[in-house]
Amino acid sequence: MDEYLGLVVDNEKNNETIVATYSRVSSHEQKAKGDLDRQSSRLSEYCAKKKLNVEYILKDVGSGLSDNRKGFLKLTNLVINKKINKIIIEHKDRLTRFQYNFIELMYKSYGVEIICVEKPEVSEEEELVNDLMKTFN
Repeated sequence: MDEYLGLVVDNEKNNETIVATYSRVSSHEQKAKGDLDRQSSRLSEYCAKKKLNVEYILKDVGSGLSDNRKGFLKLTNLVINKKINKIIIEHKDRLTRFQYNFIELMYKSYGVEIICVEKPEVSEEEELVNDLMKTFN
């Protein structure tokens, strides 16, 4: 522990990796088929193998085009309030369809690293079309 300006700072705690996993599917049908839970389980398994301290498991059902998803907003608040310093997602598009680089930069400015554990099985364009179709149905 060190002392700065009369405050005791626990350097061990500051260096601890606090992880949030974030999973998203586009539709309630995908959730009903178990896709959301399987995605979340894969992320938890990844974290267990890497011995990461998962404090938050966040899940969303909704379009990656929406910036008003409950889990995404909670995740962003965790970043802003410095409650986490690492986010584990399966693919970039699980977090957002557009502006991924901006979100990554913003999160990084709070000391948060985003880790994508898988490569997409379909192209980003195909996923985008699927998301758009679900948004307008």
